Amino acid sequence: MDFMEWAHQFATMHPSLAGALVSSHGEWLDVLLSDGRTFRFRPGSMIKADAPLEVRQALLSRLIDIGISQAKEPQVSEDSLDRGDNPDDAGAPGARGPHSPPVLGFGGARNHPGHPANFSGDETDASASADEDEITPSTPIVPIVRAADYFINPSTQADPLVHVPLTDFVAVGLAYDLPNSIHPVYYSGLSDDDRPIGEILAESVVTLRHLTGSLRGTVEIAITEVAGAQVLAFMAPMNYEVSWFSDLDMMQEVADRLASERPGDIPLFVPASRTKLYIVFADDPHLHEFFRLLFEQRESGDAVYPLPHTVAADGWREWVPFPGSDVANVLADLRGYFRSRIYAGQVRAMRAWGELGELVDFDVRRLRGGSAVSEAVWDAGTGVGSIPETDYITFARERGPMPWDETPAVRVSVPAHVARDLWPDGFRRVENVWPPRWEKIGFPSDEVLKAMAEAAGNSPF
Repeated sequence: MDFMEWAHQFATMHPSLAGALVSSHGEWLDVLLSDGRTFRFRPGSMIKADAPLEVRQALLSRLIDIGISQAKEPQVSEDSLDRGDNPDDAGAPGARGPHSPPVLGFGGARNHPGHPANFSGDETDASASADEDEITPSTPIVPIVRAADYFINPSTQADPLVHVPLTDFVAVGLAYDLPNSIHPVYYSGLSDDDRPIGEILAESVVTLRHLTGSLRGTVEIAITEVAGAQVLAFMAPMNYEVSWFSDLDMMQEVADRLASERPGDIPLFVPASRTKLYIVFADDPHLHEFFRLLFEQRESGDAVYPLPHTVAADGWREWVPFPGSDVANVLADLRGYFRSRIYAGQVRAMRAWGELGELVDFDVRRLRGGSAVSEAVWDAGTGVGSIPETDYITFARERGPMPWDETPAVRVSVPAHVARDLWPDGFRRVENVWPPRWEKIGFPSDEVLKAMAEAAGNSPF
């Protein structure tokens, strides 16, 4: 065993680094602490390789203690966006360090918030540093992955942010990668670029691969344990880890590799936050505990959409386990929270567009068994408009106000897919609206309502 192999092994097992990730790059040891701070040093420059083992151990322990005490916090920011009633959802920091040279893995004493142990706490902007940044023609443009309400909000209606949906609730946008900040790209910023958006996004993905510092543009993934679950965390490029979610070709390669190593298991990709993209496995017995931890951190300002996804050649699919399990229940809680937030942002933005009729809210309710489900109320008395994509639709109608009006009151809650099957003429997707909504025009006939009631049985709520 050579000196660096020994140093790496010793540091990995050092009690002061419990819960940390230790990586060796040439003559450097890079350490990512469980609280997200990092430090690096060169053991060979301060320890003689042929010194007695006891001396080497004592010196290396001392260097580790010094590194822990001197690890620093970052000074980076991302331009904030108004998200209406949710100020804590505004832009959190997520910028990479200086570009020259790019760092593979961990860099200098800069913070790396991608460690799975670093779930908690909102991050704060460092706008003073961002003010010193300047966009030039040579400023790299990289992909950023965010939830839908980041891109669709009232503050960006006049000049929208560039974005292309990856799923019904997650999109990829563009950003200028500045030394101290991330500056999202608006459509006005591309007014002089005649290329299709898809071509610009593809070029940004190539830039992302180069930011890893690897000549081959490969990904760096660390393996750790969180809440008992085995978790793979994307580690580079710093502060753009979740951007890999936009690189379908690379993610398909990663999934294929994992499938060959773990045949029969399903790798699940989780875009947890701006600096956290995880992979967990569908058969992990501690999957419930892992997602419960994510649910406890759901109000973090840099959260994206921490639900599990599978990847295929044609894109992403949100993974939903069989109902009734602990995993299914906690995922239902997560899904309800984030979709409710996203649709609330969509409604605020749509109201800024003009008169669009009734914009039905996305509500979260509990089944009698305790599981969370989403519901939209289709009220016969409120006129035309649109409803969000939900698990259930409740068709409601009050009794006619006049004594001679024998129209009966109705309230039927039915799974949305059943409603569409029984009343196909009543459903039409709203065009050019994302996340998806359905037009609310008319109301089911009494015959259709009776069929829905029979299909639903007793009220599930």
